[in-house]
Amino acid sequence: MELQGRVKELKDKGLGLAVISYDPPEILTAFSKQHGIAFPMLSDVGSETIKRYGILNTVAMELTGPNAKDPALTDDIKTYVSVVGANPRMAGIAFPGTFILDRSGRVKSRFFEDFYITRNTVSSILARTGTGNPVAGTKISTERLDVTAYPSDAAIAPGNRITLTFDIVPHRGVHVYAPGASSYRVIAIKLRVAVADPRAADEVSLGPDLLLQAAERARARLRKAVHALARCRAGRNAAGADGTSRQGVADPQCDARVSSVR
Repeated sequence: MELQGRVKELKDKGLGLAVISYDPPEILTAFSKQHGIAFPMLSDVGSETIKRYGILNTVAMELTGPNAKDPALTDDIKTYVSVVGANPRMAGIAFPGTFILDRSGRVKSRFFEDFYITRNTVSSILARTGTGNPVAGTKISTERLDVTAYPSDAAIAPGNRITLTFDIVPHRGVHVYAPGASSYRVIAIKLRVAVADPRAADEVSLGPDLLLQAAERARARLRKAVHALARCRAGRNAAGADGTSRQGVADPQCDARVSSVR
């Protein structure tokens, strides 16, 4: 496991490490022994801490609610809970992510993803917080710029999210402008994936096309938020377990659910 393999490095940087899970203590104890985990794994009984941090996986909670059989819930389950099937026992899990706290317990940074199997690597988080040791950079020189690219990780696996840092040094008399500036030459960065078979190599552009793709993903997430809000409102107007009307009653978990898909 990556976290266990980085414990000493994190400690040398003055960082502690702890994991919070909704699993009971006996399960976490068995898991720690089986995998040789040396850092604390804390059991959050009733998901109380998870709720206070606002990261309760509200999609998993719907497995025990009136919308459990809703076909529209299927895609959300595959995205936020499990692609191989989910069950009501998963109610109480958190949206996966990482918080960086200072010594007083104040949250300084947080890193979360939409897809439940996607994880920021330790090196990526360290790079984004300015405390990492990036892999040796690759320098590219052009007529107008010197660019050095530093990846956070030398090797990655499916589901890993890494950080790529660019150090751009313009030559004398050259200025670099942010996206949106007009009447200037557009600069694009292209990534080429190195594979054993050159014919299978893939290329990803970070130019205008990628921006359009990002905008389309944002629109798709907005549509998902609208659908989630509609389902939440429908749940608010349903009868409660005791038969009393719930119409107009605020539901914080419903609101958290909508926020999670924005």
